[in-house]
Amino acid sequence: MKTISIKMIAITVLMLLGLSACSKDDSNPTENNSTFVGTWKLTKLSALIGGTPMELTPELAGTQMTIVAKADNTFSMTTTDGAGTRTSTGTWSISGSQLTLKFSDGTSATYEYSISGSLLKIKNYPYTHPTFGSLSITLDFTKQ
Repeated sequence: MKTISIKMIAITVLMLLGLSACSKDDSNPTENNSTFVGTWKLTKLSALIGGTPMELTPELAGTQMTIVAKADNTFSMTTTDGAGTRTSTGTWSISGSQLTLKFSDGTSATYEYSISGSLLKIKNYPYTHPTFGSLSITLDFTKQ
């Protein structure tokens, strides 16, 4: 009888441990999307140039960029550089670590991104520098 009781207790403990290990799926796209909503100002550009890591402020790079992402999945992006000031609009979506911007002119671009607190990083952003030519850079934005 004592053996049966010990087995029943062991089975009950194992079942409770098994059930406590179950949890609901933590990936909630709405939460991920809501962290992107807001106004983001470019604060740093990073690139690998000739094998050397380089970091520039927007002022040194001669460019400014602000992204305003709204909860209805629309955005506006204002860029100021040597070519003047341009504002692009469109819709945005997030899937995993991918941020897709669909512009009003019908074009779209997908970037690897991450958000940590008030810091947004957009990786592999295509950038043309007057001296170094085409580069793939990382843009750091701070939430305003």
